[in-house]
Amino acid sequence: MPDAGKGFPMMGIGKRYTDRKRDALHRDMKQNAHQLYCWDTDKLDHLYHTEQGWENLYQVQRPHVLEGIAREIEYCVQQHPNPEHLKIVIASDHGQMIGEAEHLSNCPEGLELKGRMAIGKTDDPRFVVLEAERYGLPHDLSIVRGAACLNAFSYTEKKEIIGSHGGLFPEEVVVGVSVLCPFTARLSVQVTCQGEGNSGQSGEITLAIDNSNTVPLTQLCLYINELNDLKTGYPLNIKVPAGQKVLVEVPIANYPELPPNHEGNQLAITGELKFQFADVEAGTASLDPQSLLIVKQLFSSGLDIDDFL
Repeated sequence: MPDAGKGFPMMGIGKRYTDRKRDALHRDMKQNAHQLYCWDTDKLDHLYHTEQGWENLYQVQRPHVLEGIAREIEYCVQQHPNPEHLKIVIASDHGQMIGEAEHLSNCPEGLELKGRMAIGKTDDPRFVVLEAERYGLPHDLSIVRGAACLNAFSYTEKKEIIGSHGGLFPEEVVVGVSVLCPFTARLSVQVTCQGEGNSGQSGEITLAIDNSNTVPLTQLCLYINELNDLKTGYPLNIKVPAGQKVLVEVPIANYPELPPNHEGNQLAITGELKFQFADVEAGTASLDPQSLLIVKQLFSSGLDIDDFL
């Protein structure tokens, strides 16, 4: 597709925006208008075409432009109503392997120069030739051996080439892609569980969930190792709002028995609460060590200890 702007309407899933259309990009991001947003920027490429000092380009201009692009990406992400749902894909139509390269002089006549390659055929030993008929190409291509270049948009004062691209540079043929996801540091979720009941009888336990995060907790499921009906998980049909603490009453079929020779009537319980941060990111919180059950247990005869007093 020679015109990238026409490719997205054909796919029906997104839109392309140039540097002059960033206001439209921000507006569409706020409205969640598309599945795919393509910002096509030539800010970094512009350095290849205009700068003539390699040290200034690399040490000053390059990081300055890249930092600006990063801030633009961050701003765009913040416009979206659900920024945590986004993935940012960074690619380039040609790579960014910039540096000084030798300018190959006295090029053979009859070649149309294109960076590190030329359209046409030559027997000059400084070139390797790809014949059109043999390789299924529209033209015969002559490619420079080594790292030298034929021409460029920009030259240093020493007539060396800065950041030449085009032709069959490795960075033209292999396009690197980075996929980034917004990351938000999560605060720990505090979970405490307590209850009181008679051994072997049904009852309830109280679950306290303290969510200090800026997003709600969803898809909650409670696991308690000491309770048979909760060992495999008990789904909680609730959401814990951001920055709030909630109490949940969880029914249990049978309060457990205290182990033989157990001192007192308190039984420590262990387990975890699994959940999602706003249906996006999985999270887990272990039960607080203070979690326990108070078990009123009968002797095997069915008599309570009070019957002997």
